[in-house]
Amino acid sequence: MTVTRDGVPANNLFPVGTTTITYTATDAAGNSTTATQTVIVTDTTPPALVCPVNITTSADAGSCSAVVSVTAPEVSDNCAGATVAGTRSDGQPLTAPYPLGTTTIQWVATDAAGNTAACEQTVTVLDTQAPAITNASATPSLLPADGNMHDVVVAYTTADNCGVAGSVLTVTSSEADTGDPDIEIVNANLVRLRGELAAGSAERRYTITITTTDLHGNASAADVIVTVNRCARLRQAEQQLLALIAANPRAADKLEDALDKVRKAIEKCSKNPPDRQGAVGELEGAAGDIEAAIKGRLVTGAAAAPVLQELASIARSFAVEAIEEAIARRGNRGQITAAQALLKVGDGFLAQSRFKDAIAKFKDALSRAEGA
Repeated sequence: MTVTRDGVPANNLFPVGTTTITYTATDAAGNSTTATQTVIVTDTTPPALVCPVNITTSADAGSCSAVVSVTAPEVSDNCAGATVAGTRSDGQPLTAPYPLGTTTIQWVATDAAGNTAACEQTVTVLDTQAPAITNASATPSLLPADGNMHDVVVAYTTADNCGVAGSVLTVTSSEADTGDPDIEIVNANLVRLRGELAAGSAERRYTITITTTDLHGNASAADVIVTVNRCARLRQAEQQLLALIAANPRAADKLEDALDKVRKAIEKCSKNPPDRQGAVGELEGAAGDIEAAIKGRLVTGAAAAPVLQELASIARSFAVEAIEEAIARRGNRGQITAAQALLKVGDGFLAQSRFKDAIAKFKDALSRAEGA
């Protein structure tokens, strides 16, 4: 009797699934019978994954997220047909922008038999963009050297891709404090600065630095400058005169003569060292021109009074400055006393609105003090 079989794969390598083998037995007389056997092979080996490396990147410009191209893991399996899919921890599609922080992608490979393998990859997005500071300004940006504290409003606009935490102000000066504090920071939009100059100085610069920090610690800075100028009030008087001329065209000739003298006073004030006596002499002449326009009924006294008051006040400040300098250097006591007396006479004229006369006395006081 012989036995044969049919359905056995080559080299006895059975594929995944069910294979039926048929056995046939035949005797010497040619009689035969058959029987079957099934061989079931199952795939229990999971796929193998090579997970991509973790990604760290910066947020896109102007955005608090980043578009990131992710690559699926390499997959291998003992049987063909394995697939891989990724799922983000935030539930968004793999191609959607990745938010600030860390997002986890779970990659899962599945073969034809349903065996699975998984790995995780992280995508971390950082905020590395500093905030922007624009339209920075300080008002006023020019202070008179009057020794007083002045409110200075600091305006600016801030923006950031992920949000601004806040801004602070710091202030430095080109000159040392004069004794009393010269700088007071009130809040992120207001400082108080002293309009004072060191002896012999023509100009002082305050640098106001705006520092803005975003929600993730990135910072930017911008500077605005406020200048204390010995001649600042003269420039303001120049603007007052220009406005007076525009409002009173009939008085233009006389008032323009006064304007020319104020501009000469600015030139003399701006010298190093400043020519204070020359500047006050020009102011005296300017006041005379304005008073002549008033007498000629080309402009009213009420309209011209603010300019005249300012010219006299500037002349007085020069005289006071010179007297204080004379006292500080221990100048001639008699000259200092005479200067102080002339200052009082000028104050009396000023109280009577005799502006040109007041400026003349302030000029005399200035001369005595500078000669002390």
